[in-house]
Amino acid sequence: ASAASKFSQFSASASKALSGLAGAGAAGAFGSFGGIISGAVSLATAAMAGPAGLVTAALAAVAALGTLAQSGIKTVGTVAAMAKQVGISTREMYALSQAAEDVGVEIGNQVGLFSMLLRRTGDLRETLARGGGNDMSRALAQMGISAGVFARAGVTEQLRMVAQGMERITDPTARAAASFAIFGRRGMQLAALTNRGLGFFDQRIAAGQVGGA
Repeated sequence: ASAASKFSQFSASASKALSGLAGAGAAGAFGSFGGIISGAVSLATAAMAGPAGLVTAALAAVAALGTLAQSGIKTVGTVAAMAKQVGISTREMYALSQAAEDVGVEIGNQVGLFSMLLRRTGDLRETLARGGGNDMSRALAQMGISAGVFARAGVTEQLRMVAQGMERITDPTARAAASFAIFGRRGMQLAALTNRGLGFFDQRIAAGQVGGA
């Protein structure tokens, strides 16, 4: 195959390897690293026949490894740290983080938002244990969601429940009020994930899972 053909193949394989890096953990990271090195060597070998092709190969390898160092490994560590703070798996955190980014929630705000939902859930559990209710439980009831089930669910499943429940509320003002009761004033950014219904939410999570597979 020509150097140009090899370059195209290498670029595609490197992009694929890097796209899955964030959710793969250390083993996956080093596996992707090895795949990129292998592709770079293959490309360089094919390009040996011409100086210009060899330069192209070298630049491609450097660019790919630079992306790996700056984005891949750093992202693995960042997502793992975020997951630890929120108390969920790295894979779940990656999918949630990607979905949140897709609707405009900056990565620097995500841990605070998800942690806030967990704290509000803790308050809900305490209220339910006393036999009472609060604004969150009443909003959940409006959406046909059991407050007890919601309180025991993980973050992703909670957001999924809310997204499905929002389909029962057609009035935009009522939707905003329900979101406020569940997420609180400072957590309203999460409503961007749930206000468009279950189909949209599942689509965004699935897209995040593909990236982190």
